[in-house]
Amino acid sequence: MTDRSHSPAAHKAGPLLRSIPEEAVAGWRPYAILIAFCALVFLPGLAGLPPMDRDESRFAQATKQMLETGDYVVPYFQDQPRTKKPVFIYWVQAASVSALSDAGANEIWPYRLPSVLGGMASVLLTFLIGARLFDRRTGLMGGLLLGGAMLMVGQSHIAQTDAVLLATILAGMYGLTLAGLGPQKGESSEMGPAPGLFFWGGLGLSILTKGPIGPAVLGFTAIAWGVLRKDASWFRRLKPLWGIPLLILIVAPWPLALWHSGAFSFIANAAQEDLIPKLMGGQESHGAPPGTYLVSLFAAFWPMSLIVIPGIVTAWHYRREPAVQFLVCWALPSWIMFEAVPTKLPHYVLPTYPALALLGGFFAVNGLPPRLPGWGRALFWLHLAFWLVVGFALAGGALFALTQYGPGVDWRGIVLALIVLAGILPAAWLAFRRRFEPAIAVLVLMMALFVPWLGSAVAPALDKLWIAREVASAIPPHDERPPLASAGFTEPSLIFMNGTGTLLVPGATAADYLADTPRAYALVAGEQTEAFLDRAKARNLRLERIRQWDGFDYTNGDPLTLILYKAAE
Repeated sequence: MTDRSHSPAAHKAGPLLRSIPEEAVAGWRPYAILIAFCALVFLPGLAGLPPMDRDESRFAQATKQMLETGDYVVPYFQDQPRTKKPVFIYWVQAASVSALSDAGANEIWPYRLPSVLGGMASVLLTFLIGARLFDRRTGLMGGLLLGGAMLMVGQSHIAQTDAVLLATILAGMYGLTLAGLGPQKGESSEMGPAPGLFFWGGLGLSILTKGPIGPAVLGFTAIAWGVLRKDASWFRRLKPLWGIPLLILIVAPWPLALWHSGAFSFIANAAQEDLIPKLMGGQESHGAPPGTYLVSLFAAFWPMSLIVIPGIVTAWHYRREPAVQFLVCWALPSWIMFEAVPTKLPHYVLPTYPALALLGGFFAVNGLPPRLPGWGRALFWLHLAFWLVVGFALAGGALFALTQYGPGVDWRGIVLALIVLAGILPAAWLAFRRRFEPAIAVLVLMMALFVPWLGSAVAPALDKLWIAREVASAIPPHDERPPLASAGFTEPSLIFMNGTGTLLVPGATAADYLADTPRAYALVAGEQTEAFLDRAKARNLRLERIRQWDGFDYTNGDPLTLILYKAAE
C-alpha cells in the first residue's frame, strides 16, 4: 500500500503560485472545468473548416464509402482497399455520421466528432492519472496543459485516428497507473477489476485503432517501470488471467470477419504497405532525422510549452519521486522510439504528451526547485524569451497566411494577433515572477479566445487553400450530375466534397469524357491543360470555361491553377 500524501505535489501551493482555489479541485468541479475548456477549444471550426488533405479526407471518404456500400469490414478509398489503419476509427465515424447526418450530405463535422470526444476523454483521463500519481490540483493543471497544446487542439479538430488513439492509450495507462503504483490508503490490496478493465480494454481498442502503437507505448512503460522498480509483482493487479481473454474478445472479431469475407490478406498488406515502409524510411516524403520532435516541442505544445518545458527539465530534481519516475518511464522510451523511426509527422509523438503535461502540472504546483543555481535561472529566462519569439512568430504566421491565401490582413487577422499578444505577454510576466498557476490560467483564457477565432473566422477565409470547397460550390451536387472528371488535381478532399465517383484522369481523357457525357464537368490543372485542349480540338468539342482558381496546394507546397470546364451547349 502506497501513500503519496508526502510528495511535494501533495502540499498546498505557496501563495505566489496559487490561483485556482481549493474548492475548484474538489468533487465534480475539475471535470466541469476541463469539459468546458475542451468544448471551447475543440468544437469551434468543426463545421466551418473544410476537409483537410490528405489524411483527414482519406479517412472521411473511406468512412463515407462504408456507409454507402454497407461493407463495414474492409475500408475502401474509391476502388482501392485502404490498408493504412485498422477499422475502429471508421466504425466510430460511421456511427457518428449515421446518428447525426448522412453520407450524402458531404458535411465533414460528424466525421470529426469522434476526435472531439477522444480529445475530451484524453484530457479527463490525464486528470485522473495525475490525481492518482500526485493530487487533484496537479491532475487539473496537467489536463489544462494537454487540452491547450496546439497539437492536441489540432488533432481533436480533424477526422483522423490520433485523438481517439490517445484516449484508448490513456485508458490503458490509467489501468497501468493503478496497478503500477498500487493501492492508496483505504483501498484493498487487490484493487478489484478496475486496473485490468482499463488496461486490457484500452489496449484492445488501441490495437483496433492504430495497430502496434498502443501496445508499444503501454509495453515500453510497463517494462521500464518493472526494471526501474526491480519488481514485477504489481503486474498481477492487471488480472491477466481474464484480461488477456478480454483483449482477444475485443480484437479478434474484426480479423475473423476479414477471414470470413476472404479479405484476411488486408492485415498483411497493411504491414507491407504502411508499417514496414515507415520503419525502413521516410514514407511519402515525411522523413526527418532524430531530434525533430524535440526541436518542434516549443511550437507543438505552444502555448503550454511555457510551463511544460521547465517541467520536463526540472523533473531531474524530483527524480526520486515515484510519480515522476513513472512519467519518465512513460515518456522517455516511447519518445526515443518515435525519434528513431525515419517517418515523422507531428502527431506521431502525441501519446507521450500527457506525461509531459503532467510533469508541467507538477512544476506549476511546486515551482522552480529551491536553491536554483545562476545558470539555471539564466536558462529559464532564455526559455521565456524563446517562447515569446515562438508566440510572435505564430501570430505573424497567421497574418502572413491571410495575406498570401486569403483576403489580406484585415480585422480578422488583427483581432487574432491582439488575442495572442494579450495572452503571451502577461503569461510570460507571470512565469518570470514564478507565478505558474496564474500563468496557466491566462493561457487557458487566451486559447479559449484564440482557437474559436482562428477556427471560425480566420482559417475558413483562406480561400486559396480550400480549392475542393470552391469547386463543390461551383457545380451542382454530385447526385444531380455525372461524376466530375479531374485532370491533374487528385487531392482526397476533392473526392469527399464532390462524390465517390469522381474520376481522376489525364487531360486527354477528361476531354473525351466531356465529349461523350452530357452535363458533365471537367476540372483541369495547369500541367494538363495543353493535352486537354488538344484532345478537345481533335474531337471538335466546344468548351465553356466556367471558372478559374489560383490557389496553393499545401500538401506539396506548390502553387495551383485549376480551370473548370463543361461542353458548350
